[in-house]
Amino acid sequence: HLPDQIKGFVGDGAPALIALDARVTLKSARDERTIPLVDLYSTMGDHPLTLAAGELLTEIEIPIPVHGSSSAYQRLAYRSAIDYPIVCAAASLQVSGSRIDKARIVIGAVSRAPLLLAQAAATLEGGSLSDEAVFQKAAAQSMDAASAFIVDNVGSTVEYRTRMIPVLVRRALDEAAQRAAGF
Repeated sequence: HLPDQIKGFVGDGAPALIALDARVTLKSARDERTIPLVDLYSTMGDHPLTLAAGELLTEIEIPIPVHGSSSAYQRLAYRSAIDYPIVCAAASLQVSGSRIDKARIVIGAVSRAPLLLAQAAATLEGGSLSDEAVFQKAAAQSMDAASAFIVDNVGSTVEYRTRMIPVLVRRALDEAAQRAAGF
């Protein structure tokens, strides 16, 4: 189990920030370093973060969106925003016209760390915002890539959470594509 103060950062905020390519600054009495947010997570249950002894997270840097970029975040929870998500997905797209130049897909709340799914995102690159088959393929690849990392969690089965991954990825991709297209 993760400590309560870490759960929210793994469940909701981190996947959205990782999709946006956020970086974090970590400071100690003698050192300072800035790393991609995705690298803050160790995936080790007893030490979920890569913080060194005496180190604090002091800053989160979110890059200014470039023209043609959009993002979306989707979450599934039993109740409202007061619950930790069962599964969540974040997507960001950078487009030129209707062509996807760069994509990021991140899954959260299913494993010990948010999962940046580079291969599934790469499926979208070079494709069109209106290509339903490519979006469906990226969503399916997301489930395949994440399924090996899903951990058992209170309140939901691994099977259900696995089945919900492509649904939430597809919703996030559709929403980000609609924003990018100006709808």
